[in-house]
Amino acid sequence: MPSEIELKLRIAAGDIPRLRRHRLVRQHCIGRPVTRKLTSIYYDTPQLDLVKAGVSLRVRRMSGGWFQSIKTAGKARDGLHDRQEWEDLLHRGAPDFAKITDPWLRTIFDDADLRAALRPIFTTAVKRTEWQLDTGRGHIEMALDVGHLLIEDQALADICEVELELKHGDADQLFTFAQQLQETIALHAENTSKAELGYAFYLQVRAKNSDDESPASVIQTKKRL
Repeated sequence: MPSEIELKLRIAAGDIPRLRRHRLVRQHCIGRPVTRKLTSIYYDTPQLDLVKAGVSLRVRRMSGGWFQSIKTAGKARDGLHDRQEWEDLLHRGAPDFAKITDPWLRTIFDDADLRAALRPIFTTAVKRTEWQLDTGRGHIEMALDVGHLLIEDQALADICEVELELKHGDADQLFTFAQQLQETIALHAENTSKAELGYAFYLQVRAKNSDDESPASVIQTKKRL
């Protein structure tokens, strides 16, 4: 079963130059950092049936290609996110249900009515810089994301965060590395994922235009994505 373990941290825009120059980043970096644009489109039904089932569906434009990612409900504590993820290469920028082969996921996505109701809910557009880090205890991928969250092409929130993703080794090294960075840079644990933030804004926008259930009542029932 594929798994994603990462530590999410908020960073102030003014601290980004110090992060890029930090001695620990330069000391442990393997090769050169890579910067690219990522446009991620999150799909669901207008009633967020996928979220209610504990699943998110994302189609991402990256490095000239399209990728589909499905994440299941996970857990987040002190900024550490642990969840299951399936990622596939796409031929075009739209969900491809033939790529979904996991039996449990099939029980969700084989529903023809659900498929027909899926549509883009929100988009995140960021510039991401990635560093591959050899800490001596394993391999960490550090990503700096700077950009916006958009609904119907309207920017509703800024994105400025650091993600430390475990590629190999013990998850404790994520906290150790973050604590070392925090000695000179103000980083704050972030338990809210981009997906959760996007769904919350979507519900706020929808609530302004209808008498549907309030955003707070819906979000409180959701599993973390």
